[in-house]
Amino acid sequence: MATVTHPLVFLNNHLYVQIDGALWVYDTGADSSFGIRPVSLLGPAQEISADYAGFTAGDISSFLRETVAGIIGADLINPFDHLIDLRTNTLTVSDEQLACDGHVQPLDFFMGVPMLEAQIGSTRCKLFFDTGAQISYYQSSVPPGAEPAGTVDDFFPTVGKFTTDTHRFPVALNGFSPVVRFGKLPGLMGMSLGMAGVSGILGNELMRNRVTGYFPRRHQLILQP
Repeated sequence: MATVTHPLVFLNNHLYVQIDGALWVYDTGADSSFGIRPVSLLGPAQEISADYAGFTAGDISSFLRETVAGIIGADLINPFDHLIDLRTNTLTVSDEQLACDGHVQPLDFFMGVPMLEAQIGSTRCKLFFDTGAQISYYQSSVPPGAEPAGTVDDFFPTVGKFTTDTHRFPVALNGFSPVVRFGKLPGLMGMSLGMAGVSGILGNELMRNRVTGYFPRRHQLILQP
């Protein structure tokens, strides 16, 4: 039984975990980790790939304008319980069961990436929960009453850089209905969501200034309103 606490760094709407002095993107939306050296959230460092579909830590650093050692994805995240505290900027990782107050969102998984059920307008849908996404994404029509929220420059491995128009509108989750900023993914990236049976991505906006419990072994995400 073991529990560790790592520093979190939240810069320009991107979430990093600091391990041995290096920044790693903390990314539940990535199915596998990659980077410049072995790494682990808990226990001995593990060997990881140097790239993902040809994208390296250097490519990610160039877009983010922060020097990162790589991305920590689902393969290294999902074996443990996590408390993501963006009030104190700490990440607690444990092979025991951790506890968190808030609204419990049941999770399913696709290739290790968590999905939760939601309702947008009159439409029931599934969304990926992606701590690596600075905004959320919804591939269907913008619901009535959505407020324009400007454009965002973003980046996804396998897609590269892109710009998206955004809107703010409510998303009904289990227990509460936060207003969230949504964009739309371009081209093949957007179409690939449909292959997984999801309509979009819920990014890290709901985690800011609060504690979030991510318990993949129990298929639970706990969000504070």
